[in-house]
Amino acid sequence: MTERQAMLPDNYNNWRKEIISLIEQSKLKAILSVNTELLTLYWKIGSDILTKQKEQGWGAKVIVYKCHLLN
Repeated sequence: MTERQAMLPDNYNNWRKEIISLIEQSKLKAILSVNTELLTLYWKIGSDILTKQKEQGWGAKVIVYKCHLLN
C-alpha cells in the first residue's frame, strides 16, 4: 500500500465507483436524449417532404436541390 492510499478513507474506493457510475449513467441518458431529438427532427423533415410532394408535386430533383441548400 502506498502512502497516498493509506491516507484515503476506507470507503473511498466505493464512493469513487459510485461517482463514476453516476457519470456514466448521465452520459448514457444524454446520448439517448440526443438520439431521440434527432429521430424526431428527421421524422418531421421527412413528413414535411412527403406533404410537399403530395400537395405541390415536388419531384426528386427538387428534394436534391433543397438538400444542397441546407449544406
